Amino acid sequence: MSDVRMYIPPNKDYQADFAQRLVNAVGFENAIRECYENQWLGTLIHVRYLQQRYGQQGR
Repeated sequence: MSDVRMYIPPNKDYQADFAQRLVNAVGFENAIRECYENQWLGTLIHVRYLQQRYGQQGR
């Protein structure tokens, strides 16, 4: 049988939750840096959204 890989879309709820916890733990600037360094692009989108919505209130 051929190896068929299913596309599983990213769990956006998980990414949003992770982004919120990351910002709470390290602040916006460090969260953005971590996302770039680890190539967490889905999480980066949510971090940027939080940053725009709440300003620079992160830790």
